[in-house]
Amino acid sequence: MAFYAVSPARRRANGKIGLRFTMGGFGTPFYGNDEQVRIEGDRIVRQFGREARGESLTTLAAAAALAIGGPPDLAGAEGFDVPSAGDPDAPLDVDPAAARLLGDWYGFAWSVLEEMRAEPASAPAGRTQLWPEHFDAAVDLGRDGPARATYGASPGDSAVDEPYLYVLPSQPAAAGGGLWNATAFTGAILRLGEFLDAADQRAAALAFLRARRDALAA
Repeated sequence: MAFYAVSPARRRANGKIGLRFTMGGFGTPFYGNDEQVRIEGDRIVRQFGREARGESLTTLAAAAALAIGGPPDLAGAEGFDVPSAGDPDAPLDVDPAAARLLGDWYGFAWSVLEEMRAEPASAPAGRTQLWPEHFDAAVDLGRDGPARATYGASPGDSAVDEPYLYVLPSQPAAAGGGLWNATAFTGAILRLGEFLDAADQRAAALAFLRARRDALAA
């Protein structure tokens, strides 16, 4: 949905594919003539100024028809490692509770990553984006060289079967010592289950990210 229906709405307007957290889910930033396409739970919404039209997620084809006025943008997959679109007319089994959890996860991630982005120790900072091809929220922080790294939040993937935070150094050799526990890449991860019961989840997440940032800077 993110790659074949939502992101193409922005790409066709300005060539950019990055998405954002939006209330209840994810979507494009506003573009063009105050337009936005977003997912709210198990619904897709297209907004023009103050007018919005939404409908339940039924098939990829129906969602793309609302988002971009035509079929899913299959050609956009060239050059990206993304899942196949499958049959665009196949019914989608979207669980409302899971969709709400996904929206909450991205909201949490944006809150944490934007705080990291605003801290002087993170400069120079990129822009926090939700990349549709990998479906994770991420931002590049730190000086060029060993201190530069990508800080992100994934909803889970083939290597980690739950949402997790991660730090991916731009120079893998900089990731030495006990702070770096990832096995699928050279970096560090913090699984949701490891801080879900923390008294302050944001503080636990920020402590994880800051410790790796400071180690790279040193």
